[in-house]
Amino acid sequence: MVSSLQALSTMVPGLSYIHVGPVLRLRSPAAEVLGPTHILHSCYATKPDLAAYAAHPAHVLPNALDTTAVDWVNTAPVPSPVTPGSAVRLSLAKLKEGVEAHQLAEKLAAATAAAGEAKGAKVSFGENFSPARAKGYQFGMVAMFDSVEGLDEVDGEGRWRRPRR
Repeated sequence: MVSSLQALSTMVPGLSYIHVGPVLRLRSPAAEVLGPTHILHSCYATKPDLAAYAAHPAHVLPNALDTTAVDWVNTAPVPSPVTPGSAVRLSLAKLKEGVEAHQLAEKLAAATAAAGEAKGAKVSFGENFSPARAKGYQFGMVAMFDSVEGLDEVDGEGRWRRPRR
C-alpha cells in the first residue's frame, strides 16, 4: 500500500508531494479511538488538483479499511516536505462549544511558530475545507522533524506542546 501510494507522485497531475508512513505512536485518547496505522501527507498546487487526486483510481480509499482526511490551505510561512528518516507529528483539532474558530486558529499559529523554531521543524497548518471526510476535525497541523530523536528532544524540552482545545 505504501509503495503504491508513493508512486502516485508520478501518476497524478498537480500532486507536488506525497509521503506515506506508519504511525509510530498515538498521544491522545481521540487518536487511540481513531486507531490510525498510517499517515498520508500530500501537497497540491490547487484545490482542483486535490480533487483530481481524490478521484484518481489509485487513490487510498481502495487500499484502506477507514480514512480520516483533513484538507487545508497551508497558512504557515514555509512549505512542509518530508525527507526520508523524518518524524511527522499530526495534530487535529475540533472546536469546543463556545470557542470561536479564530481563537483556535491563533493557538495553532502560535504552536506552529514554536514548532518551526524548535530543531528546525517544518510546519503546515490551516482550517479544514473538506468537512465530509474529516470526522468533525476542523483544523490540522503537521510538523516535520529531521528525526524521531529531534521530535523527542522538543517534547522533552517542553518548547512545543499540542495546543489545548
